[in-house]
Amino acid sequence: MPISHRDDKCCAHCVMREMDLECGETSLNERSMAEENRTWAQAIAFAYPFIAKALSDFARTYDFEAVMHDADASIRRRLPH
Repeated sequence: MPISHRDDKCCAHCVMREMDLECGETSLNERSMAEENRTWAQAIAFAYPFIAKALSDFARTYDFEAVMHDADASIRRRLPH
């Protein structure tokens, strides 16, 4: 399902693109949990709209946590040891 982008900060992928970050190992768990929640939200949206909304919100939170992990990893790579 394609994402409709409202502005440059509408989703985690747009934020990552703006920050010139790539998906790192540290954020793979969050991204997989976000995708799983998003899939379940779409599957139950008709029968349980409030639960689907909560799952969508969880997915969005996981997306932004993944961006935070990627930003942290990027900063740590640039810091001298």
